[in-house]
Order: sequence, then structure tokens, then C-alpha cells
Amino acid sequence: MRIGKAIGAAVTGLLAAVVTIGIIVAVGIAAGDDADLTYRTLDYETTILPDGGLRIEQHIDMRLRERDDDDGDARPWKQLYQQYRLSADGLADITDISVRNVTDGTDYTRTDPATPDGIGDAQWDADYAGHWYIADVTDSAADPQLYEPGRDGYALDGPGRLPDVGGDSGDTATDASADSRLIEIGWNIPVTTEADSLRFDVTMTFVGAVTRYDDIAAFQWEPVGVTNPIPVGTLTGVVRFPDGVAASDAPAWLHSAGAADTTRDDDGTLRFTIRDIRAGQYVDLVAAYPADATRAPDGWADTAVGTGGDWIRRGDGDRLDALTASETVQEQAWRDSQRVRARISVIAWSIAAVVGVSIAVAALVLAIRNRRAAQYHGDVDIRYDPPAMSPAAAARMADFLHLDATAATEHGDDDQTLETRQLTATLLSLAAKHAIAIHPGPAKLYRGIDLAAAAPARLALMISADSGRLHDAGTTSTIVLLRDDPGRYESDDADADAAGGTAGTQTVDGSGRSTAIDASTQSVLTALDPARDLTPSERALLHLLHKIGRRLNTRVFDMRQMRKTCKKWKSGYKTLADYTQACTDEYDALDATEPRRGATIIGLAGCAIAVIGAIVAVAGGNATLAIIFGTPLLAVSVAALCVTSQTVLTDRGQALAGDVIGFHRYLAAYGTVGGGTAFGGTADDDRAAVPQLQRCDQYLVYATAFGFSGRLLADLADAYPQLVDPDWLDAYAASSPLYWSYRPYGWYGIGWGYRYGDDFDGPSDGRADGRQVAGDGMNRRAGAGSDGDSGISDGRGPIGGVGPSAFGLDVGDFGTQLAAGFADLTATIQAAAPTSDGGSGGLGGSGGSFSGGSFGGSSGGAGGGSFGGR
Repeated sequence: MRIGKAIGAAVTGLLAAVVTIGIIVAVGIAAGDDADLTYRTLDYETTILPDGGLRIEQHIDMRLRERDDDDGDARPWKQLYQQYRLSADGLADITDISVRNVTDGTDYTRTDPATPDGIGDAQWDADYAGHWYIADVTDSAADPQLYEPGRDGYALDGPGRLPDVGGDSGDTATDASADSRLIEIGWNIPVTTEADSLRFDVTMTFVGAVTRYDDIAAFQWEPVGVTNPIPVGTLTGVVRFPDGVAASDAPAWLHSAGAADTTRDDDGTLRFTIRDIRAGQYVDLVAAYPADATRAPDGWADTAVGTGGDWIRRGDGDRLDALTASETVQEQAWRDSQRVRARISVIAWSIAAVVGVSIAVAALVLAIRNRRAAQYHGDVDIRYDPPAMSPAAAARMADFLHLDATAATEHGDDDQTLETRQLTATLLSLAAKHAIAIHPGPAKLYRGIDLAAAAPARLALMISADSGRLHDAGTTSTIVLLRDDPGRYESDDADADAAGGTAGTQTVDGSGRSTAIDASTQSVLTALDPARDLTPSERALLHLLHKIGRRLNTRVFDMRQMRKTCKKWKSGYKTLADYTQACTDEYDALDATEPRRGATIIGLAGCAIAVIGAIVAVAGGNATLAIIFGTPLLAVSVAALCVTSQTVLTDRGQALAGDVIGFHRYLAAYGTVGGGTAFGGTADDDRAAVPQLQRCDQYLVYATAFGFSGRLLADLADAYPQLVDPDWLDAYAASSPLYWSYRPYGWYGIGWGYRYGDDFDGPSDGRADGRQVAGDGMNRRAGAGSDGDSGISDGRGPIGGVGPSAFGLDVGDFGTQLAAGFADLTATIQAAAPTSDGGSGGLGGSGGSFSGGSFGGSSGGAGGGSFGGR
């Protein structure tokens, strides 16, 4: 296999894989990315204050999409908000609020709550934009009530909620009872239709999140709650403990169903990252630190909130052991459930990977083998005789061996289809076997002349004597049917529908009149070359021509007449199909090739598995898996399909291929190696050349099948100047198909090169390289006119295939999706490991070390953040 072919296949496979998998991933992300409002990034910097408050700084980068109302009108964005739930045993109050628009550098100021409904854009920008508010929306977000921090919150007169021993993983403790309030912190922005990135810094203090016990102070903080409808691309958190707290004294656990990266600094600071948080997915942080690290705020008197109470929530007794036990139970239950799931996933991925690799390797190996088996591997010797196959079969063999492409690029002829070369070569073969004759010009040019008996020299003299005839001779070609109709070709060689050869009853002049010809003339016609039997393809083509002749009621017709009558021949495609089938049967009978489709089947299977696997992975929310699994498998599978050959040479085919290649090389290099060989004598030995004209006729036929007859005609003329001598042609070559290829040279002094079936508007100007061409008609299109019509039509266009020249994801951040996918893969593989080898803290869980990532523990911590916009 050529290196260029291999590189081309590899590039094609890679491009196909990248484009296909890219489309699948992009469509999957776009289909799932239907949220109008998205937090691209949400970064928390949280400091635990000595009095138990959580000082929270949010750095938000959000995207706002254009949206419409129910009437289809644009509905701009005016208000963004976050909602948190306050309760007697949870978050008691939110104070010290500030909002800054980082995008435009504006510090927002507080205002009374108001909804955008009913407020015009201009009024909104003038009176409301640039302010933040805090409101009680427990009853209705459409009717926000004023909330005053430090006055309207709950008293710190009892312990807060923390997970209990034996609590089920994932339980939700969010309380929407009468003893809770839903508080909304919002900020009014200028009227905005859409924005790819808007950045805000929002700061607040959570009061009552921490409970102090005898041994520890502990809390469960929920920055993102289960009621949150807004997807978050990437959430990061930094949580700092009070001064003097060491990492060993501050156990912590992160609850999240998504894969998370968790680390902590030497001073105990917690750091975590969670990607691709979807609607309804919660994030809770449970942490504890020594109770003596807490202290009352400066200036503490009696109250921390307006209703009275302590400065921190208090619980009885020690809590650390119970908290650790509760978290361990939840973590272990989660790890166990995830371990089973992960092992199943890893096994499935492993099986898919093994199958994928096996398919890719098998497809590529078989493809390379098929490619080699489709090539000739023997020595190539110059062959002087045509191969033992019909011209149509030789054309197909050359096409299989890609010799036609070589001819087109190296020998300057037009790039022709296989069907064109088969049809033209078969037509010339019929002429060489004297089953038909081909003359220049329209049939009317020969009206009154018996073309079966007329000497070509007389016809040439007649044409040259009249300027009108001289012009007409170059406009089309006339076919004369010399032999009788052999009957319809059938695969079983039966003579069904042998509808009437009409020898002896029709004339062969150009008039179309039905007159008798005598028996002696008929005997001469049938005895011209009795040793040359017609091949099936030649017989089928001759039958086709006879069918056309019967439609015209003559055995003499030109290409224009044939094209005109075939336009109305609705059943003609059946006869053409017989010819096509004959060509196929001839080739099949050689037993030169055999199908070998294993690589194709396996390659297609690999493509299907890659595409289906990518779709499943994307639907499951892991675009990364789709890429790392689907791309290489699809690339290799497509490359194998590009490399493989579905048909290979048999042992007999190897021998025949050698014959075809050797003869092809001989004809292609005739100008350098053929001189004196064909005619068997010197250029001046006229009579010695005559017997060899039949051999040159065959050369012309097969050169046409190979696609470079024009080159051969030029080489013959270079080697034998007598071929362009009118007197020599009249004396010695009148019965050869070569006659009309070279005879017009005497009329014009240059190669006429008339085209079978093409209307012609003047002589050719020779070859591009300056060499005069005696004629290139033999390698031109047969049966098509200058208007591009096919030779035969059923009223619906060209027939028989012969062309006219012949007869779930919520976040649309791709980088985030990839990062989340890799994190999920890593977490799954780690979770699948045996307990003693995993990174989750062994049988005792992480023990609060914050090194084992997140797990799906309980939700319902302080805050229960939910985000949105209006």
C-alpha cells in the first residue's frame, strides 16, 4: 500500500471522527443547555467568624440568554436573586449584605423590594437599576415583603440541625413549615436582553449556622440546595477556620452527588471544586472545629437578633464522636453503593474498550490484507498480445487495477468513466470484426450509396470534392450494420427475443428505404471474418444497435438519429440493461476477482459502535467519555474503510492482471518501444505492414478500453508516417477501423479528430504538447450529442447508470463538560477499587480528613441556596 494512500486514509478517518463525535457532543450539549440563566462559575470565599457566623463572599460569573414572553415578544432581564431559607433550628438570619457589579464597577445600594412586572424599561433603568434588596417571599415571590436583617430573624435559642447517627444518605432536611421563612436577596440590573458574561460580587453573613457543643462547634452549610433550578458550570469553595484551628482538629465532609476535588491546607483551610452542577443537585459542607475557638462578639450585651437569644447556638454535651459516626455511616453507605455502580461501569467500559480495540485492530488488519490482495504481486513483463478477455472485461480489469487513472494522468486523454470506455471499446471491436462499419458524417451524406459495398477510398474522394460534405463529415458519425442481429443476450445464453435479423431484406444505404440486397452480397458480408465470434458484450451491443435500426427502419443511421429516436424509446433501458449484464457476466466468468467484505463489515460495525457509544455517553452526561472512546474507534474504523478493497484478485486473477498490466504498459509506451513491432517491418515496407493492421485494430480497441486511444493513435502516426498518407491508406488500409482515424488528415493537413456522437464545429488543433494527432475519435464519447443527451433514454433521463457522456446536559460550557467528565471518570475508577485500595478512607470512611472527594450525604444544611432571575 502506498504511503500516500495510508496517510490519506488516516487523515480522512481522523477528520471524520473529529467532525462526527464533535457534532454528537455539540448537539448533546446544546440539547441539554436550555437554561436561560446559567452560573458559569460560582466561587465562594467563606470565613468562619469567632462568634460562629459564616462570612460568605460570592464571585459570580453568569450568562443570560435572550428570551421571549408567552406572546413571542422579547422579555429582557431586570432582576437577579438568590433565595435562602431561615428557620428556628437552621439559618437564623442574613446580615451585612453588599452587591457589586464587577462588570461595570458599580457598587449597588439598598432599596425596597419590587418586582419588574408593570415597570417600563426606561423607568426601571432610571429608578430601580443599580440597587439591591432583601425581602421575605415566603408567601409569594410576586408580593415581596420588606425584611430587616438583625431584626426579623430567628433567636439563637436552640441547637441547629446536624446529621444524626444512622441518617440515610441523601435525606433532605429542608423545612418549609410555618416555623421557617424564605428570604430573597436580589439586585436590580439595567435592562439587559442577553449577556454572555455578567460578573457580580455578593457578600453576606449567615447567622446561626454554627452550633457550639462542649467539645466542638459544628455546622452544615448548604450553598446550593435541592430547589435550585439554575445550573452551575464550576463551583469552587474556600473555607477558612478561626485563627488557631489546626487541620487535625477540624474534620470536614463534602456532600454532593457529583465528583469533586477536595483538599485542605496546613492551617486547615478547606478547598473544593465541583463541576457541572445541574438543577436539583445540592452541595453541603459539614465541618467541626474546637469549641474553645469560638467567642462572643465584641460589645456583646444580651441579643444577637431582634427577638433575643444567645450569640451562638448551643447544644448539650459532646458531639464530635456522634458527628463523625453519622458522617462515616453516610459516607460508607454512599461509597458502597457507588462502588457497585462504578465496578459495573468500569466493567462495561472495559468490555467496550476491548471490543472497540479488537474491532479497530481487526478492521485495520483485514483492510491492509485486502488492499494487498487486490494488488498484483508478480513480475511485470511487456505483453505484445491483448489479454484473453473481451475489451469490456479488460476495461473493468484496468479500472480495478487503477490503470485507467494512470492513463488519464500520464497520457493526456480525457478522464472517462468505466461505462464510457467499455461501450466505446466494444463498438470499435464490432467495427474491427466487421460486424458494423463507422463512417464520418451524417447518414444523409451517403444517401443512394450502398455502404456495405462502397470502397472507403471512393467515399473519401466524394467527401473531399464537396466543401459542404467536407464540413458535414466532422459533425457526427454514421453506423452501418453489416452483420445480422444476433438476438437478445441472456445470462443463460438463450436466444430469447431474437427479433428478427433482417438480412437480405433491408438496404444499407443512407436513405432508410427497404430494398433487397442480393444473396452474393450477403454472403460476402457474413464471410468477412468467420473466425471471429462475437463476445457476449459485443453481441449485446450489436443487438442494441439493431433494435435502434429497426426503430429507424434502416441499417444505416447516424448518432443524431439514434439520439433522437432513443429519446422516445421508453423500453430501451431493458435492452441497455442486457448489454450491461453481458459486460458483468463476461467479467465474472473470468473468475479474476472475488468479494471480500470482512473488513468492510467490521469497519462499519466499529463506526456504529463508536457513534452509538458516543451518543449514549453524551446522553449520560459524560462528553469526555464520548470523545476518548468514540474518536479513536471511529477514526480507525473509517481509515480501515478507506484502505480496504471489497474485491480482491484470485490466483487466476493474478495471472490475468499480469497480462493486462503488461499489455497496458506496452500500449502506453508504444511510442518508445513499439516502433517496427506491430507492422513487422520498416516504415517503407508498405506491403509488409498490411497484414499487421488487424493487430493495430486490436491495439486501438484495447487502448480505448484502457482510456488512452488518442495517445496510441499519435504514437502510431509517429512510428509510421504512411498512416497519414491518403494514397497509402486508400491502397492498403481501407478495411481497417484505423482508416477513418487517419484519412481526414489528407483533407485538412491536420488531425481531424471527429467525435463519435458530438456535434463538431471545426478541426482540432493537435495535442497540447505540440504533436499532431491523426485522430482522436476512437476514444471519444459514443452515443451522446453536443447537448449532453444520453444515447438512450426511457423518457426519464439516462438509463442503466450510463452517464450522459456514454451511451441532558444543562451547561453549555464545553470545557466545563470535559473537566466534569474527566473528574467523573476518575471518581468512578477510584470508587471501583477494593475498599482497602481506594482513596475514600477505607472501612472507616475519610474520617473528616477532606481528602476523599465528595459523597452523597444528607442535604438540608443552613441556607439551601436557590438562584434565579426575572
